Amino acid sequence: MSPQQDADVVVVGAGPGGSATAQALAEAGLDVLLLEKASFPREKVCGDGLTPRAVKTLLDMGIDTSPAKGFIRNRGLRIIGGDVKIELPWPELASWPDYGLVRPRLDFDELI
Repeated sequence: MSPQQDADVVVVGAGPGGSATAQALAEAGLDVLLLEKASFPREKVCGDGLTPRAVKTLLDMGIDTSPAKGFIRNRGLRIIGGDVKIELPWPELASWPDYGLVRPRLDFDELI
């Protein structure tokens, strides 16, 4: 059994959502314990695509999302089903970037 640890907040899951939450709470002055059952790097079927809202969160966290760091920018979303193909550009809003990103989950979780 591991030793007991005290924290103001325990965040379970060190993926993108858990990591961003833990960082925000720590920056607010709380003592945070971040737990993850998997070891990184890990491959995960979902999660390679990041919307403009997710990109803003990464930028707010101080993460370098440049191509030199392995991120690939995209200008929208492509949906293909049967014989139908739809391309939707990301909206241009003042609150978020007008681009999304792609980054393999294999090393993304460890990066954040």
